Amino acid sequence: MIEFLVAAALSEKPRLVTFEYAPPTPLSSCYIVGTFNNWDRSQYPLTKSTDGRTWRVTVPIKPGVYEYLYIEDGKRWVPDPKVEQVEDMNNNRNSIVVVQPPEFDALPGKLGDGKVTTAAVLHRTTRADVIRYNETDFGFRIRTRHQDVEQIWVEVNGERRAARITQSTPLFDTWIVRTTGSKAKFKYRFVLIDGDKELAYPKDGFTVNPASYPLPKIPAWIKDQVFYQIFPDRFANGNPANDGPNVSPWGAKPTATNRMGGDLAGVRSKLGYLQDLGITAIYFNPIFTAGSNHGYDTYDYRQIDPRFGTNEEFKSLVKEMNAKSMKVMLDGVFNHSGVGFFAFKDLVAKGAKSAYRDWYTTYKFPLKVEEGQKTYLGWFGAWTLPRLATEKKPVRDFILDVASMWIKDYGIAGWRLDAADQVGHPFWKLLRKGVKATDPNAWIVTEVWGDAHEYIQGDEQDNSMNYRWRLVALRFFGSKTLSAPGAVSELERIDLDVPDAARLTQLNLLSSHDTERLATMMQGDLNKMKQAVLFQFMSPGVPSVYYGDEVGLEGGKDPDCRRCFPWDPKDQNADLRAWTKTLIAFRRKHKELREDPAVYETKGDRVLALRRGKFLAIFNTGTDELKFSKPYEIFEFGHLASKSSIKPGGCAVYEVEEDDDDLRILP
Repeated sequence: MIEFLVAAALSEKPRLVTFEYAPPTPLSSCYIVGTFNNWDRSQYPLTKSTDGRTWRVTVPIKPGVYEYLYIEDGKRWVPDPKVEQVEDMNNNRNSIVVVQPPEFDALPGKLGDGKVTTAAVLHRTTRADVIRYNETDFGFRIRTRHQDVEQIWVEVNGERRAARITQSTPLFDTWIVRTTGSKAKFKYRFVLIDGDKELAYPKDGFTVNPASYPLPKIPAWIKDQVFYQIFPDRFANGNPANDGPNVSPWGAKPTATNRMGGDLAGVRSKLGYLQDLGITAIYFNPIFTAGSNHGYDTYDYRQIDPRFGTNEEFKSLVKEMNAKSMKVMLDGVFNHSGVGFFAFKDLVAKGAKSAYRDWYTTYKFPLKVEEGQKTYLGWFGAWTLPRLATEKKPVRDFILDVASMWIKDYGIAGWRLDAADQVGHPFWKLLRKGVKATDPNAWIVTEVWGDAHEYIQGDEQDNSMNYRWRLVALRFFGSKTLSAPGAVSELERIDLDVPDAARLTQLNLLSSHDTERLATMMQGDLNKMKQAVLFQFMSPGVPSVYYGDEVGLEGGKDPDCRRCFPWDPKDQNADLRAWTKTLIAFRRKHKELREDPAVYETKGDRVLALRRGKFLAIFNTGTDELKFSKPYEIFEFGHLASKSSIKPGGCAVYEVEEDDDDLRILP
């Protein structure tokens, strides 16, 4: 018998959590940072106990699951050795703290007991929990308490579809189902099953009006691109005259502050190299006037940094690139500015009387612009990166004007939006309207490392940087901590969070300015690198090559991942570059690799096959040779492979009949 569930909201009242840390060596200071305070490095100092060794702090935290670290002496970020740790999207080890809602205290969650914590059930009829895949298909997400419900069905038009768990934390499970509705209004409801109990939610169902969920309209040109990401200071130095003082020699070890002299003239001088490789679009890391070598502390959003060149030089570069059928995308850092930005400088000088007081969140005057300050809000607590109040109209108007100016006056093709999940959705909706009004074909891609589904459904950004896809590739080909079936399962989970139109244009990357480089992640193993790059160019999405990855440039975590491009051929891996060039040409030649969906198959834990149209890629990450029972007639190309077999560490692309559904990877 079905009962009807009435869900009440869980309490969000903060609970006091005490942290204790006994460092292995004496410290002068210790702070705790985490997702519970947006990694603000100056908010919660620990106090040394009377034993002279243990540090403590009590923090009010809302119920949830959070990652955290301790900062020792303002320098070393270390996990808590006493608690569970997890690996984040950038291979860092973070500690976990679970703050349980008070409603969970009385009764533990348990599968099959017929008891459901109804207060934990959450479904919103907004884009947070409703995804429109195409004209008729929708996805519905629902949250339950972790290990509290055995099965969930979604009823649509009299039919039931089983939901699957796509995310789990120690507190909650998130379920999702893809189902077919209609182009007209329709109803749906959930049925939660645990033990002998069935709970329908809600009684009369939710109503969907497809008109309220417009489909994404992604510029048609995007799917045909191959991007090349350039960190401007490290790609090529074409004009030593603009280097400025104290520039390090080309190829010096990167630090958090040193500069190497790369510039726009250098990029211009290497356009021939990029064209020969097959690149069709450049994504520039910040090029506006800033105080740092990375440029994420913008001083002037309307000026090219003099160390890179001039505005006219940039305009000329874009014009030349467009003439060569190459596009330019800029990095939009709109979550925060630098301390040299005119509005912040005025605020520092005039305090509460500044006309720009509302542009930032301030705590007290005068502002102290220094490490450890507590007078204004900085991104992740960084004093050099004051957070912009994008909810304020003057700030919005300024940024919208900047975003449109670089498209209208300089001809850029789009924006990559930095730290997008740190900015409210209302602002991104406005920015999209402004950018698309300037150029409907401009592309907007978001930096969200996790689930970005709320940002890419057609009313904010077009696509996201596909860090989740990257993690699958690195774990399957690199560390081998993910099996072939596990990789397919993760890829399918990612697909469930993305509208069909956006799936073909997600920005697929293997490295970036924020991560260890591919060669380092693969420990210099050419086989693994070739497999990962082939997987990148065979997968649905737009490939992005981080400068130097194509020649095997190594690099650890930031700032080491920002090394100078090694232009001396003896410092390049010619084999990897040739492989990358082959794959770029192959993707550009065959529309199947840009337009067709992917079909996956596995054999055991270490063999993965990926098909796009008539092309089949097979990857052998195991220790045994893979032999085919029937040789493939057309062997396009491969590494350690032939028509009849693939050696360990090898991969290959074959051409198969259009109607041949047998992937034939079995012996």
